[in-house]
Amino acid sequence: MNGEDCPDCAAWRASGARFCPRCGLELNPLPQPKQKYPILHGFALATAVVFLVLGICELLSLLFHLGGLLEACNQIRYSLGVYIGTLDWRLLKISGLGLQAILVVAIAVEAFCLFFALRRFLEGIERGKRTSSDDPSERNGLTATAGALSVSLFVGIGLLLLAAALGSAADTSWMDQYTKEQLSVMLCLAGVFEELEDRVVLIGIPMLLIAILYRRDRRAWQYLLGGFGMNRVAAVLIVVSALLFGLSHLNGWGWGKVPDAVIGGLLFGYIYVQYGLYASILMHAVNDLVSVAGWFLIGTAGAVLFDFVLIGLGLVILVYWIVKPRQDAIGFRHMATFPTKCTEGVLAWWKRAQ
Repeated sequence: MNGEDCPDCAAWRASGARFCPRCGLELNPLPQPKQKYPILHGFALATAVVFLVLGICELLSLLFHLGGLLEACNQIRYSLGVYIGTLDWRLLKISGLGLQAILVVAIAVEAFCLFFALRRFLEGIERGKRTSSDDPSERNGLTATAGALSVSLFVGIGLLLLAAALGSAADTSWMDQYTKEQLSVMLCLAGVFEELEDRVVLIGIPMLLIAILYRRDRRAWQYLLGGFGMNRVAAVLIVVSALLFGLSHLNGWGWGKVPDAVIGGLLFGYIYVQYGLYASILMHAVNDLVSVAGWFLIGTAGAVLFDFVLIGLGLVILVYWIVKPRQDAIGFRHMATFPTKCTEGVLAWWKRAQ
């Protein structure tokens, strides 16, 4: 399909998009030559590879010790509800067979997210070769998520150390009452349920309602799954959801965790809006399950090594973002108020490159 044949190209070109999400045509070519920052581009791809290896190790850890995790489901009661800021509406507590079923579904969802991101990453590499551009290999769910997580870890460590220096260290004593298997169950579920609570509820549902009222869009339900692209309304919702996400860590963790969680919430929200729910779930799961891989598969030293590598790469990626900023994330004045009306399915949203 060429530009003349695609009815969406003109609208996406006017909104400043780099590529048309429907046909993939490059709309607004960037003036800089290919690989203006080849070393930093290489670090971006290296970050994606480290992230991928860590994600696979975590998934294998869950699968190899699934029996112990299922047994742990009989020993704890997991609360399902809505958590907005410091408000805690616990609707249901699940244990036993019900929790086991939810755990299996959560592992399956996280496995799908990981392998879907891997497929998009490989497609981006191939597309980058064909178009002589670095963007497709950088701006896909895996590379973007890996970069966002590494930056989150780097900035988060600094904030946690600062909070500790000021006498407000994050409180982790609540973990002492649980076994490794029990903590693993809770950490596995957090990657899915916290994204549903904090991204879908606080960003997706408002966008859905606005699309119905403002656009009369019959396919507005797709906003729940993210990947609709940055716009002014979404940017405001990302900030609000990040603040509430940070405050939700106050109970249990204390104030020392809140700034770190706010930064994480901003990055989770951006990944959800720009790349889709699958990417934000993957980022959250890999962030939470590092300790699980350390307990069961790669050893504590291996988990710490992965953490330090990602933290170091986070500094490099942060520099990259400064020298090559993502206009879709920071160009608030030039953003459309809303994205265009839904004309493609969710997978097309998730696959678009900007």
